[in-house]
Amino acid sequence: MRFLLVCALLAAAGAGVVFWREPPGPADEIAYGPGPARPSSPVARFSLTKEDATLDRERPSVAASPDGTVLVACNSRAGTDANAILVCVSRDRGATFSAPRPIRSVPVHRHMTRMGGQDRLMESQPLPRLAWAAGKFHLAWCEPAEAGGGKLLACSTTDGESFSEPVALHGPEVRKVHYTALCAGGDGRLLAAWLDNRGQGQQPFASTGGVSALVDAGTGGKGICPCCDLDTLITSSGDEVVAYRHSVDGNRDIHLAWRPRGEETFRKGGPVSGRHWKFQACPHDGPSIAEAGGQVVAAWMDAAEQKRRAFTATGTMSTLPWHAEPLPLLRGGEQSQPRLAATGETVAAVWLESFVENKARGTLVAASFRHPGAKGWTEPMVVSTDPTGVPTRPSVCLEPLGGLVVAWFEQQPEGRSLVVARVKPPAGGCCRGD
Repeated sequence: MRFLLVCALLAAAGAGVVFWREPPGPADEIAYGPGPARPSSPVARFSLTKEDATLDRERPSVAASPDGTVLVACNSRAGTDANAILVCVSRDRGATFSAPRPIRSVPVHRHMTRMGGQDRLMESQPLPRLAWAAGKFHLAWCEPAEAGGGKLLACSTTDGESFSEPVALHGPEVRKVHYTALCAGGDGRLLAAWLDNRGQGQQPFASTGGVSALVDAGTGGKGICPCCDLDTLITSSGDEVVAYRHSVDGNRDIHLAWRPRGEETFRKGGPVSGRHWKFQACPHDGPSIAEAGGQVVAAWMDAAEQKRRAFTATGTMSTLPWHAEPLPLLRGGEQSQPRLAATGETVAAVWLESFVENKARGTLVAASFRHPGAKGWTEPMVVSTDPTGVPTRPSVCLEPLGGLVVAWFEQQPEGRSLVVARVKPPAGGCCRGD
């Protein structure tokens, strides 16, 4: 199936404010219980609200600690004017999960913007992100402000039950915060990145110490691709890496920038590979990065050959661009939304694959592993199990003993669900990778 994407949304959600410890109002009145039973069920499936069906640009977030605790966070529309940030907890390395619990209520901010010659009503989204480091889980999200500004806030928890008071991950210099990313280093340092329209266009900024730094002003200072998620990484040597989809000479390629530890400014590394995708719209499909064996691994989608395919590339920042390697296909379809996780030298990838079978269109969540010494990726495995569901935007983490934990949203005829599954490497291989 050929790739046809005419969406060019320039979403610019705001962010900002008001914290409380226990969620009052509609958030705590919603019972996020198990969804309908399935012939073949994943680890967990939780029904969401009917209003969630319209939130098609969000992804859940997942993180694991070495002691086997796994957290999944997502947003759910808890009412006409409120979002609820939900957290599910596993104490057994992702084998079972508690029901989603609302831990934060975030107001919905609406504003009009003009795109493609038409006025559009835009709504703010919290975009919760999880990371684990130095004995704590860290949760970040966007909050809107009526004045048009906003904040990217973060709090921490050791067990997924009690959370610290949130703090802003930047100073008052931000204008709007959207398409966010969060990671944590071994020393507990947080690296957050987001798109901000304080310049001539959407530009990526990043922060580790409370003050944001410009990552890339874009060609002529006019910004980058305005509607794709970013991703971040703090390497084992302490360098900070930001991945983003750029817009250069009509190409919507994935670029990397990095800030060596101790430096104040980011260095632009350039495109991740020699593949160039000319496309005059926004694909809403950002990059993913991880570290394995002391090297950075990047994953992305492009349709340079008129068909959406997911690729990975590996190397060091000084050797960009790297060689692009396609992820394996399940059914010869089109791939999108690839996400990476790594531990030691083992890398795992998940993605969506869409195909036509018996004249019906289907979409699956797929996964593959790349082990130390192996020449390529393992044969892809099907992760999603509901033949009537349409999965969207998977996220992933590698739990060193339990395997791959994958979370995604899924639309079924009866409504939308949050789904979590656990995937073991082929032949029962260990994920530890060291």
